Amino acid sequence: MGQWDDLTKTLIGENPQRFIAFLLPEAHFIERLDKELKQQKTIYADLLLKVLLFGIVAILHIEFQRKRDKDMAKRLWQYNIWADNTYNCPVYSFVIYLKPGGTIVEPPYIKRFPTGEKTHVFHFKNIKLWEKSQEDLLKPGLESLLPLLPLTKGGNRREVVEEMLERLQEADRTDLLSMAYTCAALAFDDKADKEWLRRRFAMLKDILQESWAYREMVREARKKARKEGRAEGRAEGRAEGRAEGRAEGQLEGKRETLREMLVHTTSKRFPALATQAEQVGQSTSDLTQLQQLIDAIIDAQNEEEAHRALVQAMS
Repeated sequence: MGQWDDLTKTLIGENPQRFIAFLLPEAHFIERLDKELKQQKTIYADLLLKVLLFGIVAILHIEFQRKRDKDMAKRLWQYNIWADNTYNCPVYSFVIYLKPGGTIVEPPYIKRFPTGEKTHVFHFKNIKLWEKSQEDLLKPGLESLLPLLPLTKGGNRREVVEEMLERLQEADRTDLLSMAYTCAALAFDDKADKEWLRRRFAMLKDILQESWAYREMVREARKKARKEGRAEGRAEGRAEGRAEGRAEGQLEGKRETLREMLVHTTSKRFPALATQAEQVGQSTSDLTQLQQLIDAIIDAQNEEEAHRALVQAMS
């Protein structure tokens, strides 16, 4: 649920029509819908937008994918049907893939009866950002999509990042810098490029920290840490007085909770450091040290500070 909440919120921004025009130029935005779909069970789509298409009310259903999912077509089909049942209008589903790699399930998705007869044929559309030209995102009015530029064809180059930063500042969209960093971090695989990226965005830290997206990521990280801390406290209270032999199991459970909090917090604030945070967490067993490290990640002013905190924890 909500894996790409920050991404969708940022890309949609205050003018959803511009994002819709990127996917379906003929459609006109009406409103953003509740992404919670309740049928036999509750599921959450990444994004549902009500639009007007050739005079007919319809829905654009959009999923953002970083990793390949062999069941993606079936999942889209289920979401599509549930959205149709919930809102009683036609639904067009898109998958926006952020990075290449692995096998992507192509449309249509077909369900067959044992006789071989087709019972369902579901059409959807795959958007592979690495096949999109940079010009597709540089058109006037699509400034909210500029953070995706490094993920386009040939976009994982330093000069493309520089152009993205220049255009964001020219368009007075520095609120998108935190998302621009997240996307650029996904695009770069080379270690030297990643180090350059950290240094480049560190130069923009004052602007970056003023963006609502940055503050939202920090707020969500703190909120989750507090919530899980309260839950752990209640669990400890219930466990009080139980047999001494279970103490070690409780201790290990708390370690795992703190390790998960460390990875979650790091992923939300500094995605490029997520793997390192996981490694540090698994090698650290001291509860106080884990909690201090979580606090250090929350309070870090930039990725360099977070990186130093993780390195110091390993020393």
